[in-house]
Amino acid sequence: MVTATGPVRVQAEPIRHIALADGTQVRVLASYPVRPEADLFSIEAPIEFRCATCCDPCEATLVAVRDEWLVCPGCYASTERISDISPTVPAVAGSDRATAA
Repeated sequence: MVTATGPVRVQAEPIRHIALADGTQVRVLASYPVRPEADLFSIEAPIEFRCATCCDPCEATLVAVRDEWLVCPGCYASTERISDISPTVPAVAGSDRATAA
């Protein structure tokens, strides 16, 4: 299992993967273009992270990415439009960034 402690990026080359802030890459098995404001991905290995919406710890192989932050499956599923809720950026060790605009 890998732990995400900061923003992530979805990259397509050389294989589609999610790149974590520490440089770790987790391969994307499938993507689900359900909502324009957040992408949903099935990934090869579980990622442990704090959800950018509810700030609860989560371990998942199905994750949403919104504005380069991971969102847990529960928060992704529980809102009609994920853009209707204000994102909260989880506190990152060594960072003064605690909330998003």
